[in-house]
Amino acid sequence: MKAHVLIVDDDEAMRDSLVFSLQRENKYWTISVANGAEQARQIIRSPLEEPIDVVLTDLVMGPEGSGIDVLECAKGQDPFMMVIVFTAQEKELDRFEAYRHGAFDCIEKNQIGKRAWKEISVKANAAIDFRRLALSELESQKRLAVLSSFFDPRVFEAVQGDPKLLGVKMRPATVVFWDIRGFSHICNNLATRPELLRELMFEYYSLATDIIFRHHGILDKFIGDGIMALFFPLRPEDDDKAYGAGHAASAALDLAARFRSIVSKWQAHWTAPGTVPKEVGLGCGMHTGKTLVGNLGTAQREQFTAIGPTVNFAARLETLAKPDQVLASQATVGFLKRLADGAPGGLAARFEIEPVGAVSNIKNMPGRHGVYSIRER
Repeated sequence: MKAHVLIVDDDEAMRDSLVFSLQRENKYWTISVANGAEQARQIIRSPLEEPIDVVLTDLVMGPEGSGIDVLECAKGQDPFMMVIVFTAQEKELDRFEAYRHGAFDCIEKNQIGKRAWKEISVKANAAIDFRRLALSELESQKRLAVLSSFFDPRVFEAVQGDPKLLGVKMRPATVVFWDIRGFSHICNNLATRPELLRELMFEYYSLATDIIFRHHGILDKFIGDGIMALFFPLRPEDDDKAYGAGHAASAALDLAARFRSIVSKWQAHWTAPGTVPKEVGLGCGMHTGKTLVGNLGTAQREQFTAIGPTVNFAARLETLAKPDQVLASQATVGFLKRLADGAPGGLAARFEIEPVGAVSNIKNMPGRHGVYSIRER
């Protein structure tokens, strides 16, 4: 497939070898080269050929700049410009920094050689596919009226006044997922009463929407019995140094508490007489970090949403949560503690935080990550 790829490396032999190998594997690529960060920035900002789809860059280069500088320039120029970074195995902190800034992938430089060229080609093609899918969704005309369902009416007034607020960009945000534990049990018992199931879900969705909006969140989507929401300062005047973590945690606790009243109200409908009621409750997971956020809809369907590792991590924590349990990442907990330190007795005073273990194997987020439960004090 056609694509424009930029290779950045101050090692001429490495650069030439990579160009030769990739061009042989991908005959329809246009390949540009840069001998360092400064030249890479110039090409990214003013490409001689068509816009750049993928940047392949060394992480550690000369004094004029590093691969992180190239990465930031690429994302600043085009959030959907995919960047794959080469790094030495021992540079783990640099690797994490690259992922934090939005790198599509990282490859160990000390493994570069004939056996690695195929892997690089495959990953670059995957990045191109991802970019094209996202761009195809962005080409449609944005219809603000459809998007109004995602926002609290007061926030949407600002969006109507400045549609650029919906622009796709990397934002620091807290992503939250909820899911009903025991929902299959509910569906089985209401199989012959679909109207009751509809009423239950309507009440649940309505309650969740109200709570998310009340805590300054954005309703991303309903996913069956699951819900995804985003918490971050949408408008420049909303100075939220905690990246929405405090509002997200408050919303999670409020929804868990209010959902228990829904369970009490509806349990008689899905529990057979003489049987022990099955445990039903909300499981919740949240993570705070930089993520790609914006209007990623198509001509047929608008969708203000977030994509990336931050979303994957929050979704993973939700799957681990027990009924009525709110799980948060170490990053989210760090922002909650910062809130508590900055304003004793304020928003964060209601949170009781307890470590419950760690999780690993998160896509594009290597290492083990601490997991914490959040409860009301």
